[in-house]
Amino acid sequence: MLPVLSLLPLLALPAWSLDDASMRARSVYQLVTDRFALPGNGTTACDPSQMKYCGGTWQTVIDHLDYIQGMGFDTVWISPVVENINDTTAIGQAYHGYWTLNPANLNSHFGSADDLKALSKALHDRSMYLQVDVVINHVAATSSSTFQPSSAYGAFSQSSDYHPFCWIQDYTNQTEVEDCWLGDSNVALADLNSESDTVQNYWNGWIKQLIADYNIDAIRLDTVKHVPHASWKSFTSSFDVFNQGEVLNDDPAYIASYQKNASVNPFNYAVYYPVTFTFNSTKFSMDQLISMVDQVKGNFSDPTLLGNFLNNHDNPRFESYQTDKAVSCYYSAKLGPS
Repeated sequence: MLPVLSLLPLLALPAWSLDDASMRARSVYQLVTDRFALPGNGTTACDPSQMKYCGGTWQTVIDHLDYIQGMGFDTVWISPVVENINDTTAIGQAYHGYWTLNPANLNSHFGSADDLKALSKALHDRSMYLQVDVVINHVAATSSSTFQPSSAYGAFSQSSDYHPFCWIQDYTNQTEVEDCWLGDSNVALADLNSESDTVQNYWNGWIKQLIADYNIDAIRLDTVKHVPHASWKSFTSSFDVFNQGEVLNDDPAYIASYQKNASVNPFNYAVYYPVTFTFNSTKFSMDQLISMVDQVKGNFSDPTLLGNFLNNHDNPRFESYQTDKAVSCYYSAKLGPS
């Protein structure tokens, strides 16, 4: 967990915020707000294959906290909460929450400010915690090379707020990874100029306000490898709750650089891949997994703060990697939902 860089005493932290020591013991349940639980006691119909909003809200999450807590989870990680583009694109709607339009506004599909505050309070009333997903690398647009920011993007309405258009072609080129754009011609993820003082200052103030307004206990950071180390260090030093970041890469040295140099605590993708391969069948060798665990211990400044997982929204279900039904059923029973 990130040290309290502001050097404020512990009493200055929000009452329910998570620090390094308290986060190590947490069991986190990730959910996609729109898809986790629908209104109407399950009677609302939804076809997930249509890639449209189904109707899940922060209130329907509240309605099902017994289910989450009953499985033994004490922390709930929800989708990004900010306003997204409203277009119905060739690849669907922004039901997942990752296509930011204006971060100053909440996503009205998920509820109101009072609803998000109610979710935080409902969790805290159960001695549970709220983790919110945050995207600072990009906003979304239905144009790519012709993209022109407007007032609809709030603080990011000027061309100088963005890196010039280019698609990422070479993921071994770190400059390209950080400066070029994700997405495609259907939905381009316009890459924000993270090195800009204007962009950095906005995000640093925004995250402090978000945490204070909704009593958020931990932050999940999206697309970490697409933002420079220095920009992350500036961002993470502006708030005092635990962060967990997505560095989607299998190289422990590469991932560890974000903990060492950017004050981000990554998810443990280094171990995720050999775990998946190792337990993919009834015939496996533990050598690769053991070797990777040793590499993680040798590379990270604090391996105990890595986020260990088997399922998330970015990867296929663990059980889907193999065809042995006995193995699939066994691990489904042992591991439960992601």
